[in-house]
Amino acid sequence: MQNRVNQPLSEADRNEVKDLITKVESKLRPVCTIMTANEQHELPKPRRNFDNLLPLLISIIEENHLDMPETPMADLQKDLIVQEQMHAFMLSLENLHIMAQDTYRLARAEIWDAFLNYYGVLKAMASRNPALLSRLKPIADFMANGPRRTNAKAKASKEDYEEEA
Repeated sequence: MQNRVNQPLSEADRNEVKDLITKVESKLRPVCTIMTANEQHELPKPRRNFDNLLPLLISIIEENHLDMPETPMADLQKDLIVQEQMHAFMLSLENLHIMAQDTYRLARAEIWDAFLNYYGVLKAMASRNPALLSRLKPIADFMANGPRRTNAKAKASKEDYEEEA
């Protein structure tokens, strides 16, 4: 496997990124909210593409000088601005999240590939070196009996099936 993520950030760059993230959080915290799962579930579900009709609705509202106390027009206009701003932030943060996540996953895969390569060479060397064989025992046991994703899923499914029976 080609090593594609072998350039770590310097400590200064890492600290600068952490500081920038902290600064972004502190700027957004006063205007953002975090909802519980129940609150999210209870939100009204907007009909798809209703946004296309908002300008027409607002125009008609303004032509008729309508302003309802439970839904003031000023609040609606502020919500439109917040929605637009947060959408832009969401897209940027999503791209950053994907970039960090993909880099993390690739680095992890490269580490695993190197682990397997080095283990294979050391295992071959250990056949002629009892001390090395002894040192490799925990790794050899893990490789022989350690958790595997597919086996873990199959085992979980089997246990679920046995509990139902």
